[in-house]
Amino acid sequence: MPGSRRASPQFFYGKLAAPVLPNILKRPRLLRQLDQARAKPIIWLMGPPGAGKTTLVASYLQLRKLPSLWYQLDEGDADIGSFFHYLGLAVKRAAPRYRRPLPHLTPEYRASLMTFTRRFFDELFSRLKPPFVLVFDHYHEVPIESQLHDVLSVALDTVPDGITWIFISRAHPPTAVARLQARQVLHVFEPDALRLTPEEATQLVRLQTQSQRDQPSAELIERIHAKTGGWVAGLILMLKSDRMDELANSVREVETPEIIFDYLAREAMRGIPQEIQDFLFKTASLPTMTAAVAGRLTGLPTAERILKQLYEARQFTERRLQDDRVLYQYHPLFRQFLLRQARETFNPEQLKSLQCTAALLLEETGQIESAMELLQIAGDTGNLLRVLLQNAPELFQQGRSQTLTRWLSTIPSPLLEQMPWALFWLGACTSLVNHYHGQQLLERAFAGFEAQGDQVGMLSAGCAIVESIMVGWANMAQLGTWVDRLQGILSDGFRIPSPELEARITFATFMAEMWRRPKAASMLRLMGRVETLLQRSTEPIQRMLVGCFLVSYKAWLGHFDEVTHLLALLRKPIPVAQLPPLAIMWFKAAESTHAFLTADHDHCLEEMEQGWYIATHYGLEAWSFSLLANGTYGALLTNDLDAAQGYLDKLRLLPDHLGLCNHIAGWMAFVKGDIYEARRQAESALKHVLESLEGSSFPEALNRFALAQVLYEQRNRDEAEHHLARARQVSEEMNSSLLEYMCSLLQASLAFGQAQEENGLQFLRHAMVLGRTRGFVNFPWWSPSLMARLCAKALEAGIEAEYVQYLIKKRRLCPDPLPVEVADWPWAVKIYTLGHFNLVVDGKPVRFSRKAQQRPLDLLQALIAFGGQEVAEGTLTDALWPDAEGDAAHEAFSVTLHRLRKLIGTKFLELK
Repeated sequence: MPGSRRASPQFFYGKLAAPVLPNILKRPRLLRQLDQARAKPIIWLMGPPGAGKTTLVASYLQLRKLPSLWYQLDEGDADIGSFFHYLGLAVKRAAPRYRRPLPHLTPEYRASLMTFTRRFFDELFSRLKPPFVLVFDHYHEVPIESQLHDVLSVALDTVPDGITWIFISRAHPPTAVARLQARQVLHVFEPDALRLTPEEATQLVRLQTQSQRDQPSAELIERIHAKTGGWVAGLILMLKSDRMDELANSVREVETPEIIFDYLAREAMRGIPQEIQDFLFKTASLPTMTAAVAGRLTGLPTAERILKQLYEARQFTERRLQDDRVLYQYHPLFRQFLLRQARETFNPEQLKSLQCTAALLLEETGQIESAMELLQIAGDTGNLLRVLLQNAPELFQQGRSQTLTRWLSTIPSPLLEQMPWALFWLGACTSLVNHYHGQQLLERAFAGFEAQGDQVGMLSAGCAIVESIMVGWANMAQLGTWVDRLQGILSDGFRIPSPELEARITFATFMAEMWRRPKAASMLRLMGRVETLLQRSTEPIQRMLVGCFLVSYKAWLGHFDEVTHLLALLRKPIPVAQLPPLAIMWFKAAESTHAFLTADHDHCLEEMEQGWYIATHYGLEAWSFSLLANGTYGALLTNDLDAAQGYLDKLRLLPDHLGLCNHIAGWMAFVKGDIYEARRQAESALKHVLESLEGSSFPEALNRFALAQVLYEQRNRDEAEHHLARARQVSEEMNSSLLEYMCSLLQASLAFGQAQEENGLQFLRHAMVLGRTRGFVNFPWWSPSLMARLCAKALEAGIEAEYVQYLIKKRRLCPDPLPVEVADWPWAVKIYTLGHFNLVVDGKPVRFSRKAQQRPLDLLQALIAFGGQEVAEGTLTDALWPDAEGDAAHEAFSVTLHRLRKLIGTKFLELK
């Protein structure tokens, strides 16, 4: 795969560098207006090109000594991913003490863009110390259809005290921003405010002219001011011409600033030496440059001196600083004029050579998009594609998929089909918004790599296709085909060239095989390889995603001790709290899965809620299906149907998880006793798995088990046994102890229901041995009533008594009717009343060593004597404290009841 460009200290980004001003006209009138405008957090400075907007803001920040961040917008910021990338770089320069970078708009955040925006700016503001000013220059460059307008509208909703936004534009605020005027938080400077007053025009003339002798007369200054309408650029250009008086008469006031500038600039160029003109025409192809780069482009060793003179002479040349580098760029109006002049001056071959040379220099200095624009203009398709594909991995990782897609889409279709790497990256970007179309492009890329014999490309495309299928959660039957293709390449003895690609292939193969063909022998080898690579992996999101898949698979197998070990491994080497939000969320999902299967209700919901907070806080809801499912499971642990319904309602809002919603809804209906609805939902869930997930093994087995359980309750034993047989077949193929445990329990119950006592005891014994060995205490579609009956059977038959008693106590099982005839049932409290009175709590007899401790026992005996239920307090106080009156009797009763509850537990004594 083409390598991505590596960051270098030589790279610079002129869009993040603030102007460095020469000796300029101070405009106290406007400076005072800006002071007043800062009473509102947002300022919109609007005016025609060349009106002095940028100079005014830069001088204001300099004179008021305000710390600031400067961002030059351009058409590339229509890609929101590019905007967040460069803004993150700008904040890093403004607040270097924060080592952790601001997040990129990577795929997981795009589904909830506005939530991501809020979190991004919350973190951005937390790094800036007020007072602080954020300047966004050239806002008019942003296309009207760009999402950036909506993004900034959300960011501007809550601006912290002491933070000021200044937008510089040639146009009015877009609708999304203009609405803020109604809230009195936006101050708009109209264009007329920027016009030079006659006094300012006179001061500017004095500043621009070299000596008193060169200064025009007051009358001429007045005419120039009138003709230019106080337009700064027009006045300066007239001063540059030796035909100032003639121009003051010939310029027409009705022309646009661009036309006037072009006319006046041509006049001003007459007095500039040809060598300098050529220098200007050539360097105009560079949006931003250092003196060294300008020298290499023009071949002039005097480039630094020329740029310095242009800057000091205020020849529409700006100087900017980035770290320790001095950058130069021409005013946009001046640059456009120079580019037009270059096209008139150079012949096509010269112009193309100039553009190609400039593009290569831009590439060297990290101005990739500008380089590609020049190569496109020059028609140098070969170098354009080279630069594009070389930088594609980095653009993709930075969340700039729109930029990458835009450039890839410019490749003519016949040429695109010949370039599998271009198809690959177009498919990767498209998959983020359309899994089906993205997969088609990736499949074409794979075919192209195959035709070229590019095995690295084939492996990369194959992995991307598997990942696209997994994320899209459909067409799962294709997983086996693509895994076979990957393995076919590797079986030929091909050596994988990088650890990163090896990890990606292994992880993709594992995730696919886990869903499609989780056979015991092959998966055992694959799991070992995955665990080894997890220990080496330094990519936190990939590591946590695959780790959580592995947690799920080990849980499917019933290897809970290995799950505990794996969760401990995933906590290292980076503490979970320091991981990216998506990685934290997935880890919380894995923790809550483990807590559910170990019947730890509180921990399950605690981890789930922490993960859900991350999801909603960072806009990751689209990736939270496992969390929400675990929320319903945890709530069902304690029969909290309202909470379970709440989590299910959230889950239903996510796409592509209808089968999971049906499965959970069926379980909830089963818990409620609505067997008809439980069957309808269970059948729908199974149908979805068989059709949409193409029979993924474990989900199929789980849904068949659920349906069998419902059919058993409906006394439909033949159908129940059919589904149970298929579930058991999957358990044998996977060597899943958990599925085997679940199926054996239900088969035991089916056998007992048909009076097949020996057969039932055989299944029950097998299940309880598995349960003891693996420590099973819970599973999906757990039925307390069914488990209580089976536990009673097991104790009667002397099957795994210690484990069964633990299970009864852990899950607080109690069948109806009460199993009073089962001697080994681990009642929390046993009371013997025939012939003698004994109290046993948690299997231990209660002994009273002092007379004071006898009173709670008396109360218990009285309660039993009076029927044990609905016994009035007065009845008890009359019997136990006949001589006490009123409050004294009540006080004695309350104290004694409290002591009795301490002895046998509060849940056994209810006071109404």
